[in-house]
Amino acid sequence: MADKLSTMSRFDLEFHFFQEQSGLQGYIYFSEDLFAAETISCLAFVLESLLDQCLAEPETKIASTRLMTDKAYAQLNQMELLQVEYKTCSRESSIVDVFREQVAAWPAKVAVKDTSGEMTYAQVDAQSDRIAQTLAARVLTPETAIGVFATRRCETIVAFLGILKAGLAYMPFDTQAPARRIESILSSFSGQKLLLVGMDVEAPFLRLTDVEFVRIADMLNEATDNSLTRRALEGNSTLRPFATSLAYIIFTSGSTGQPKGVMVEHRGIVRMAQHDRMADFRSTKATAHMANLAFDGSSIRVAIFTPALLKHSLAASPRTIGTLDVLLVGGDRADPGDMFAAQSLVKSKVANAYGPTENSAISTLYILTEDERCVNGVPIGRAISSSGAYVMDAEQQLVPLGTIGELVVTGDGVARGYTDPKRNIDRFVTVTVGNTTMRAYRTGDYVRQRPTDGQLEFFGRIDGQVKIRGHRIELGEIENVLCSHRCVRDAAVVLAQKDHSTQGLFGYVTLNQEARMTDDQVEDKSQLQHVNA
Repeated sequence: MADKLSTMSRFDLEFHFFQEQSGLQGYIYFSEDLFAAETISCLAFVLESLLDQCLAEPETKIASTRLMTDKAYAQLNQMELLQVEYKTCSRESSIVDVFREQVAAWPAKVAVKDTSGEMTYAQVDAQSDRIAQTLAARVLTPETAIGVFATRRCETIVAFLGILKAGLAYMPFDTQAPARRIESILSSFSGQKLLLVGMDVEAPFLRLTDVEFVRIADMLNEATDNSLTRRALEGNSTLRPFATSLAYIIFTSGSTGQPKGVMVEHRGIVRMAQHDRMADFRSTKATAHMANLAFDGSSIRVAIFTPALLKHSLAASPRTIGTLDVLLVGGDRADPGDMFAAQSLVKSKVANAYGPTENSAISTLYILTEDERCVNGVPIGRAISSSGAYVMDAEQQLVPLGTIGELVVTGDGVARGYTDPKRNIDRFVTVTVGNTTMRAYRTGDYVRQRPTDGQLEFFGRIDGQVKIRGHRIELGEIENVLCSHRCVRDAAVVLAQKDHSTQGLFGYVTLNQEARMTDDQVEDKSQLQHVNA
């Protein structure tokens, strides 16, 4: 294949081949507005490599041809896209360990505040000790999941920390979630369940008989002298969480209609706090918690603005954004225009964060630059510290630079797995990169590494999963719920534009004409004809 690349193109991308005595020759014409020369060079290299393989091994099945060559591997290695940078100083620390370091360093500094008040690090530490003491008195099995049904308040943070200090795991619930979903989640756990309830919400009405509701405020009042509490907790080694202890369980959408519980360990959260390019959490800076507590970004007490929230904030209160030093945007595909608008307001930097719940919320990070063109949308960046991000084919083999494949993530952020082990199959896998074999999670997202700088670009989902307002949703889950109605024979759900700025889910159903309807059911049936969210 000829080495010459031409930018004189009538179309976006053209391939021209012709036969000569010396062999097959060709040219590639491309639009400079859409493609970098490095991208076309990578494309030509992969094509030439495939043609060489086909000529050398004509009996080989096309599906068995190899995209990766030694030269392509060396290119990835040279751009430092294969190495995982582990932060050894914090790999053995739990969330509790890291928090107590902050308490020792800044006891009188404000740790958290809400609309009704604020608490210092010392106060949060003392009150969370009281929660831990009350839980310890129940003699629960280590890593037992404790539900938290509360809004964004200081007491919620206290409850989370208290649960962790007791060697248990917290399980946050969206206070707006339907009771049926909460029942579905709780019923997947055996034995008696404990649900801590915030002061400003009513306990959900559940049909389950094995759930105990306890107010967070009541637990604080139950505890005894705090100096005795701290000594009792520190003297009980069975309560101390480790880096590999279970920290929390988040339930995400499931294709079968049943939510999937993701088990995340302490180490996965600590790695984010230690990442060099994450927001600088110095004592002089405050971070805003703008995410729902059942959204995994809330675990680090910092709001990752969803693109929808950013769009709303730019329109309604741009001055507020201007008070920020750092803005992280994540949870869905970012709008380039909104990102650049935010960059003009934010004092320091704007970053696009990407990551599934199964990799402890954040996997990669891209800090927006002024010269970014966002040809394929805002890049999602490179792996954060103690994490790896690789582009692989269907056989979990690396693909060359610039080739679209599935994003597979590795490192300390990879979750322990799902609460239902059967769901781990084909999602939590083992991959080999070079001479290193490691545990990994298949994200199901199409990405590529940009040939110019290796930054990851996002190209959508492999399956029927979508994201809306920052929440990951399996369309199949909603379809299954619709089909559970006695009047519905079949259902389909799609993501579509509701207006110029927001997206919504629209459901379409085929009604079961044979279903016998009572007068009370007629209204239900008419409502099913127009389902949207």
